[in-house]
Amino acid sequence: MKTKLQNKFSLLLFAFAILFSVFSLSNNSSAANYPLEIINVEEVGENNRIRFAYPGIEYNVVIAAEGGAYPFVWELVEAPEGMVIDNHKGIITWTPIANGTSNVTVKVTDKEGNSDSESYSITVTDSTDRFLFIDENALEEKTGSITQPYANLDEIWDTDHGGKIVYFREGAYTIPHKNNSIRHASKTDIDTTNPFSYLGYPGETTIIDEECNPSITDGGDGLGNYPGYLFSWGRNDIYFGNLTFDNIYYYALSKSGSDYSTIYDCSFKNAYTSDEAANQSYINYMAGGSSDYDVIVGNVFEGPVTGGSNMQAVETYTTTHILIENNTIIGMPNYGVFFKDRTSNSTIRSNIFLGCSNAIGQYAQYGSNDIEICFNYIVGSTSRDLYIGPVNDITNHYIYRNTFASLGGINIRDTFMTNILLQRNIIQNDMVDSGNIGDNTFYRHRTYFRYVDAETYNNDIVFIDNLEGSSGLVDSNGLLIDRTYVGTYGHEIAESEYWNGTSDITAPSSPNGLAVN
Repeated sequence: MKTKLQNKFSLLLFAFAILFSVFSLSNNSSAANYPLEIINVEEVGENNRIRFAYPGIEYNVVIAAEGGAYPFVWELVEAPEGMVIDNHKGIITWTPIANGTSNVTVKVTDKEGNSDSESYSITVTDSTDRFLFIDENALEEKTGSITQPYANLDEIWDTDHGGKIVYFREGAYTIPHKNNSIRHASKTDIDTTNPFSYLGYPGETTIIDEECNPSITDGGDGLGNYPGYLFSWGRNDIYFGNLTFDNIYYYALSKSGSDYSTIYDCSFKNAYTSDEAANQSYINYMAGGSSDYDVIVGNVFEGPVTGGSNMQAVETYTTTHILIENNTIIGMPNYGVFFKDRTSNSTIRSNIFLGCSNAIGQYAQYGSNDIEICFNYIVGSTSRDLYIGPVNDITNHYIYRNTFASLGGINIRDTFMTNILLQRNIIQNDMVDSGNIGDNTFYRHRTYFRYVDAETYNNDIVFIDNLEGSSGLVDSNGLLIDRTYVGTYGHEIAESEYWNGTSDITAPSSPNGLAVN
């Protein structure tokens, strides 16, 4: 329980937060909660994929930023000829012509005019000392070059290709079988002698078949372990791009105790799981060593999942500075994104959640702090759009500019919370205010509260200027029905929000017939 001194401090902190928010709302500016920072350039290692390109093949990477006042404007301050960047998403594309070295400086500016820049060099090379090619139709003579590719990963796995980048040509490939076990699944660890980057060739479909076959009785080994393999790693600068992971059991990818991993532009589908409480997920951060500065951007995670209901798209333990952005997450039977113990300084931003049981969950058995959940569109959740259910302290959670459009809405549970701010969200469901504040269960702001005492509700959880209603706020596509309020509430971004030299935007008045609380 909080001490009286802690309670007084919480009151002072929130009084300041409310005054600051009201000031910010006067000019329709969402003040940054944390400094704007590009997170996947400065300290990445010498083997990171962003530092290398192959002549004649499109170089496609995403530069990521956290903090700041979203949305962002991206630009290239220095770049080789022909390189471009998506001004709103930070995606760089370029097709280099010949071997050589090029310098890049990328800059991001938030809606308040704050900016951050980072520089790096790109080595363009066609050497097999850096790039290897795999083609299931490879002929006998194999060097790993683009004209003499290997046929599969097994052919290179036990040879020293430490830190290299692999391009897969169109086809279906399996993961080397190394007979390591992890929660009833089998894994292949990425070691220092293995490639660090795994890319599908641009414009081609590459499937990583993880070989789960649940039709085999008792998993085929008498222990319930189904055949199939997943990638696992505990080292820095691992990169997956433009791949489809298929036939998955328990996990597709798992990691622990490593930094600067990137999963970009991949698809995950056809998972088989069970109801065992084993944290099954397409991407799983295992409990143990800390993982920092990871980027999960632009992926598609698909259900349905067969065999059980305990499955997430992404589940984290012991992570900081993880960015989950611009993903589409469909039909997850448990959670879309589930932040668990010791997940801090992290962001869930601008994702689409369609028909998940629970879209976003935060469960802090050992504490969690400094989380931003913003600009997400959530619809069709069969249970809850957002669940915050700590059994230990959760602090500094900023939940803003989301569109929550499912009947289950938001669920907040327990009292161990400080500075939970919900601002400028759209909350559309059939819940009505009922019960007394501090009861075991009560409803306010179209949100379900359970075991939240009156002190916590009044001092530590604050709703500011949200758009609340049972209907008539957004259409079946999640778009604001009253288009004059785009850029004010919910996930939609108005063009005027992007930095153009001024952030002095006049906020519109409240819409007629709707509740703004």
